[in-house]
Order: sequence, then structure tokens, then C-alpha cells
Amino acid sequence: MRSLLTTTALFIALLGTTAAQAQEPAPLTLQATINLALQHNQQLKKAVLGEEGGRQKTREVKAQALPQVNLNGSYSNNFIKPIIVLPGELTGAPGTVSTIEMGTTHNVGVTGEVKQELFNQSVFTGLQAAKKSEEYYKMQTALTEEQVIQSVAAAFYQLQVNRVKRGIVDSNLVSSRRILQTTEAQFKAGLAKRIDVDRLRVNIANLESNANLFNNAIYQSENQLKYYMGLQMDDAASFATPPLDSIESELNSVLQVEYNDVKQLNDFKLLEKQEELLHLQKKAYKAEYYPKLSLFGNYSYNGISNKFDLVKSSGTATWYDVAAVGIRLSVPIFDGNARQARIAQSNIQIRQLREDLSQKQSLLTLNQRNAKMQIANSINTIRLQEKNVALANDVYETTQSNYRLGFATLTDLLNAETSLTQSRNNHAEALLQFKLAQIELLRSNGNIKSLTQQ
Repeated sequence: MRSLLTTTALFIALLGTTAAQAQEPAPLTLQATINLALQHNQQLKKAVLGEEGGRQKTREVKAQALPQVNLNGSYSNNFIKPIIVLPGELTGAPGTVSTIEMGTTHNVGVTGEVKQELFNQSVFTGLQAAKKSEEYYKMQTALTEEQVIQSVAAAFYQLQVNRVKRGIVDSNLVSSRRILQTTEAQFKAGLAKRIDVDRLRVNIANLESNANLFNNAIYQSENQLKYYMGLQMDDAASFATPPLDSIESELNSVLQVEYNDVKQLNDFKLLEKQEELLHLQKKAYKAEYYPKLSLFGNYSYNGISNKFDLVKSSGTATWYDVAAVGIRLSVPIFDGNARQARIAQSNIQIRQLREDLSQKQSLLTLNQRNAKMQIANSINTIRLQEKNVALANDVYETTQSNYRLGFATLTDLLNAETSLTQSRNNHAEALLQFKLAQIELLRSNGNIKSLTQQ
């Protein structure tokens, strides 16, 4: 059983100890990390803003079906008035002409206008499209949430594997330093060679270098999680170890998951919603062939005077009002076939999207099958690597014992250590690939949000 407490134990016990030793702030579990990312991730915030933008777009389109009221005011100073020429026959002087100034110097007016669409097929179709757009943005937000959850979970488990590999290096450093002490003592007693001491020191230096590499990998993984959570790189955050003690039960049960219909996934539904919008766009282009009927009414109140005195009570200004109501009909006749071209473009876009739908269906199905296959391969690899770790550990312990007794060379010991390290790393990597494949299967089955409830 001792050999089975290697890599798996590092995932559970070693990382558990690391998390327990963390200081403020409290270590974040996978669930807590995901939930914080769903609250603060910038990409998700952008998607939510897009959803709000869709609602405002609907309000804009609805406004076109409501009465449109405008009020305009104007003032003009006609310091050079227009002139008309009159023949003398009209002024009592035949054979001559005379000129008359037109208008007054000062003119002011206020006009109010009301317009109500009675029939405008483009507006009605736009209302339908706006409502579909709201649904589209909601689905886009839901899809972004799934992508954020998948990214956070993958980065979280990558962090754990980096910690495990760092723990393996630490374990090797402890063992190598102990052997170095023994070899140095043997060298002083004339029972070992200087080259053996040097080789051990080189090995320890290499292990320390690897430890630094894994420290950097851990730092990068933590920063990546901070990025997904919408934190700044200098913000304090620590991450706990996921409950991997149930990994054996996961290995036995995860392959029992049934495939879900890919057409029910948000990735596919989003494209379907795009197709609906394209059909409505095509309908809107066709609506341009319809006549438009609207009701209008306007009222204006105007004042004129040759003096800059437009107060009605002063007696120098003349004020009058004008009002009208009516119905305006607009019938499209010919636009050079521009509408026909737009409809043809819509047909092409719809056909392209149908190809996208077919491709997306195949891709989602492929992702499901590949994820399940990867899980099966990872399970086989995990079980194989468990045996390899146990065997490598036995070989290393035997070789270490023989080295102390002088029955094995340093080369044999270092080779055994390298084999044990490689088998432990392979086992850790197999565990990571299993978790990543499990996350992909959850995503491809539409169950990725279950990670927020663990």
C-alpha cells in the first residue's frame, strides 16, 4: 500500500497540507472560485452589457410604432428682402416697371408636429426582430458563463497538478540531500569517490532549478485564475485543493454519463437564434415593398413685423396660426432592384448559417465522443501509472538500500530516482487529463454549471 500513497497522496494529503497552511485570505475552493469569476469576469460583464443593450434596442424599435411629436422654433431677420418686378399696366403706369419688396424684416414661428404610423410593415417586423435579439443576447450571456466556468475549472486543476509536481521535487530534494550527507561521510572515510559527491550536488542543483520552474508555473496558474476572476495581479488570493479523495468513484461512474442531444446546447441554440434573426431580416427587406401609411398633424404660430418688436399686444406685429391634419401614403415603385439584391444577400446568409449549424452539430458531437474517449484513456493511464509508481517506488527503495550497503552504484540510484519521478509526474498528468476531459464532457453535455454547485 505504501506505493499507492505517492502521487494520489500528493494530490490529497500534500496539497491539503498546503491549503491548510495558507494565510489570509482564506483559500478558495473550485466552487467559490467559479462563483467569483461569474460575478467579476470582464468578458462576462461585457456579455451582460450586451444583453442590456439588446433590451434598449427593443425600446428603440418600439418607439417607431408610437406617436412621434416634434416642436420646432425659428427666427429670421430678412435685412435684404426679396424683390418682385411688376409691369406698369398693373400699377397704372403703362410702359414702365416697378419693384416691390416682399415680406417683413422680422419673422418668428413655432411649429408642432405629430406623426403616427398606421401601417408600416418594416416597423412591425423590426419589433419581432428586436424581441428575438433580446433572446439572442441572453443566450450569448449563458454561453459566456459556460466558457468562463470551463476555463476556471481547467486552470484550477492545472494549478493543483503544478503543486503536485512541485511536491514531487521537494520529496526528491529531501531524499537527495540525505543521500548527499551519507555520501560525503563515506567520501571522508575513503569509501566513496569525489565524482559521486559532485554528481549528487549537480542532481540537487537540477532539482532546485525544477522547483523554481514549478514555482513559476504555480504563480502563472494563480495569476490566470485571478484574471478569470476579474482581479488585478497584485490582489491577494489563494486557492484550496479540490476534494480529489473521491477520484476512484469518479473513475468508475463518469463513463456512465449518457450523451445529451447537442441541439439542446447553447452553442447550437445560439446559431439557431441567428438563423431566426436572418429570416426576420429577410422579412424586413421584403416589407420595403409594402406601402406605408401614416397620420400626421401640425400646427404653427407665426409672428411678423418690420420692427424688432414681436409682442402681440404692442400693435406693431402681426400674428397668425396655421394648422393641418392629413394622411400620408408612400408607395415604393422602383429602386433599381436594391431591395431584391438585399433579399438575395439574406438568402445567401441563411444558407451559410445552415452550413454552420450542420458543422456545429458535427463538432459538438465530436467533442462529446472525444471527451468520453479521453476519459476512458485517462482512466487506463491512471491505473497503469499507479502500477508504475508502485513498481518504480519499490525499485528506488531497493536501489537506495543497496547503495547504502555498497551493492548499487550512484548511477543506478539516480536512474531509479529519475524513473520514480517520471512515473509520479505521469500519474499527476493523467489525473489532470482525466479532470480536463471530465470538464469537457460536462460542457459538451450542457452540464458545466453543475460545477458551481459542488
